[in-house]
Amino acid sequence: MKKRLSIISVLLIVALLCPMTALAAESDDAIIAVATTESGREIILTDAPDAQEMGDLSGYELLIEDEPVLTVEQSEIPAITSDTQSGYFSADFTIPETAKQVYLVGLTANKVEEIQNKIIENYAKGADFELTDLSFIDAEKMRPTGDGDDYLCWAATASNMLTYTGWAAQAGFNSSDDVFESFINAFTDNGGNPYFGVGWFMNGVNTFAVQQPGQVAAATAGTGGYLKDYAYDMVTENHDIDGSPASMRALHQSLRDGCGVGLSLAIVHNGSSAGGHAVTCWGYIADTAYADTDVRYYAGLFLTDSDSDEPRSGDRRDADNVLQAVSLTSGTDANGAPTVEFDLDYMNHAFLNTFYTLQPFSADIPKETDSTATRDKTANPDLVVDDFFLGTDFTSSAYEYSMEKIESNTAFFYTPKILDEADVTYNSQTGIAITMTDADGNTVYTRNLNTSLNIGPGYLVSYGQGLTKQGGLPAGDYTITVDLNANRTVREAYYYNNIYSYPLKVRDSFLLGDTDGNGSVDIMDATKIQRIIAGYESEDDKIVQRASISGNDFGIVDATQIQRFVANYDDGYAIGEKQLYD
Repeated sequence: MKKRLSIISVLLIVALLCPMTALAAESDDAIIAVATTESGREIILTDAPDAQEMGDLSGYELLIEDEPVLTVEQSEIPAITSDTQSGYFSADFTIPETAKQVYLVGLTANKVEEIQNKIIENYAKGADFELTDLSFIDAEKMRPTGDGDDYLCWAATASNMLTYTGWAAQAGFNSSDDVFESFINAFTDNGGNPYFGVGWFMNGVNTFAVQQPGQVAAATAGTGGYLKDYAYDMVTENHDIDGSPASMRALHQSLRDGCGVGLSLAIVHNGSSAGGHAVTCWGYIADTAYADTDVRYYAGLFLTDSDSDEPRSGDRRDADNVLQAVSLTSGTDANGAPTVEFDLDYMNHAFLNTFYTLQPFSADIPKETDSTATRDKTANPDLVVDDFFLGTDFTSSAYEYSMEKIESNTAFFYTPKILDEADVTYNSQTGIAITMTDADGNTVYTRNLNTSLNIGPGYLVSYGQGLTKQGGLPAGDYTITVDLNANRTVREAYYYNNIYSYPLKVRDSFLLGDTDGNGSVDIMDATKIQRIIAGYESEDDKIVQRASISGNDFGIVDATQIQRFVANYDDGYAIGEKQLYD
């Protein structure tokens, strides 16, 4: 449903970025707001706001001198209908006079300008801050006395994720606090994680407790399972945060994709380990002075924390909803591994371990339609392919390799990681059908197997390096598809998640610096670059890849690096090493 923004809301945003006293000095069309309406993009506000009629808005964009400074869009998520948590918007803007870009989700329309104002006033000064009572989704514990929820931060995070993405509404819940109380009523007060929390809510699984009996939170039998047509593992994932820009970039993209995002933290209190914690992530601050391949680009996160405030009465719904911004720093843990960390509060330091994602509900999301599937992960196993191991080094463990590209006409192993996403062990002879197709959908390779699988609840096995494609494949784009329990001889909770496809890039190889493609790197390769620059010869994409020594634009610098290589000056570039085309 599209939401209507008041003209006051837009005016406040304009006033925030450009004080009203300055507006008179601008021309009539210097400051405008452009709305996305059912009929397209329309100007909805100039210096004469009564000249335009407000439309039924799904979003708007503020422009100053034709330059966009703020974009607000309504998320296409079936929101719950309570007054405090209705109509979700995202905001994307730059903090004036800084290189800081802000992206926030889960906003109500009337709070966009208030949040922006606070960010500009506080974060631009380098300070972390909190925003209170902004109608944010923030399930709270009954602190300090507790209500059987002392260790259920993971459940509160799962509740927020389920509410924001619309899944809770599909199950008839009106708020994240209502969802949280369903967890509290079902689980023992102990640790867990949001991934299995979503699994319990949707499918009634208790897998974490089955794996670690007596050590983690356990649910009462027969609870949960509010959305059994959907296998939870098809809409939720967990991702390691290893301190690399790539893992942080994936977190940012998940927020932009509309996913609910939860974070698993390792906590240090007064220099000593204080266990784990889970919080919900609602946005980020990026420092655009750096490329997103630089860890310094990832400047901050917006969080809600179930421990952040206590109710003013005996009802957790009476607690403040607090949005917190934290500044990120990069470092290393005790083992020397890269980490991302921040101060959770004045007493506790936090390290990012994992982020969990939940896709927003949509009527287009696949679900089980096979009447023979039991839809019961507590009584029947459920096989899925979790990922593929791909590699060409047959002397090493498959677990160390997951190659994005494979060299053409070279033997490679393809090893599916098979997981049982249920509470009972899978132990049966199983048919596995494997198919490789090219970019046109033509089948280029098939293999049918019959093997004995024994997989415990929530665990995975690798089928081994015996799955080898001898001779490899010609260069091209392919898809590997695996169908588990292919003949459906073993009864499972779900069948629609038995089929998994993985994109496979097969590419020809070249030597970096071999501009002319003759199989060696010599002075003629530098000369060829110079001739191309002078216009005597033409270039193509493959020549550019062979000659792009530094990874930047093709040019005279690459010729110079090749000349230095020929003269035996080592500048640390991989000239002469085998690489694969894009």
